[in-house]
Amino acid sequence: MKTMLTLMGERSIQAAASLTLLMCPLLTFAQDTHFPGNVGVKTSATQHALQIGNYQTSNENKIVVPGTYNFERVSLGQDGNGAASLEFVNHISAENSFGVKIGASVDHFGRGMYFTAADVSSTYGSLSYNTTNPALFINLSNNVGIGTKTPNPSYKLDVEGTVGIKQTMFIRSNGINSTELLMYQENGTAYHSIFSNAAGLGFYNSASNNVSLFLRENGNVGIGTNSPEYKLAVAGTVGAKKVKVTMQGWPDYVFASNYQLRSIPEVAAFIDKHKHLPDIPNAAEVDAQGLDLGDMNKKLLQKIEELTLYLIDQHKKMEVMQEEISSLKKLIK
Repeated sequence: MKTMLTLMGERSIQAAASLTLLMCPLLTFAQDTHFPGNVGVKTSATQHALQIGNYQTSNENKIVVPGTYNFERVSLGQDGNGAASLEFVNHISAENSFGVKIGASVDHFGRGMYFTAADVSSTYGSLSYNTTNPALFINLSNNVGIGTKTPNPSYKLDVEGTVGIKQTMFIRSNGINSTELLMYQENGTAYHSIFSNAAGLGFYNSASNNVSLFLRENGNVGIGTNSPEYKLAVAGTVGAKKVKVTMQGWPDYVFASNYQLRSIPEVAAFIDKHKHLPDIPNAAEVDAQGLDLGDMNKKLLQKIEELTLYLIDQHKKMEVMQEEISSLKKLIK
């Protein structure tokens, strides 16, 4: 036959006896034990199935489950002036433990939920929790602060300090605008950003209102432009100590014996008709299509080599003329 321990109505139980009856693992009951009414500890106005303390007057009531070593424990309850927390104290040795606390305290952290910790200590009373900037704080707008109790309302996540990412950080677009990672300067106004959109990945400078670097989906890279049409497009001046262009077809063929060198009259006629050198693009073509540096260097060298052949030919003719002049002088004498 079951033994029934019945509390009639809302009658309270004395604190020590009640806590012992409910919590103590050393007490065992051979048969089921029932409490059909509300149970109150340190209160005479019980309103709930289990209530510890009275409304508006309780400050330090807690449920504590001791641990195995030194002062380690799990506790749930009040931290003074309406603050409440769930605390875990865990040992690192037979003498020392550390603490981790989750709770709400408008006096220390403001409106929201905090996570904070206390470093290793040899006594429970000397555990020192950070009550200035919690490890993590969630405010009533569901904004999250790491290292700060006042996360910026513009950010869902506000980190006060350095962020280290060992593997992957995933930033997802909202489907309307590009995804953007902002890095503000110390003055708090100017910033640089890395952004991604359907066209590619870019680096933006707010001070100059300019895209410093842009990598298109097709592999083209733009500096100073976000619409590069070439593998590297630069909207501005390029400064370099050395530029190496790899290419084939260097015009040594000009000096081959079978090279068809235009005569001077042919070149003169071409210039008179087209107003530019043979094999060299005209101004309109350069304006419309730009200039291929490698190809232009080849063409310019071709013209230099052709000029060299003209000079050699002229030199030979001058030598013959000089010989003829010398012969004429001898005849006159």
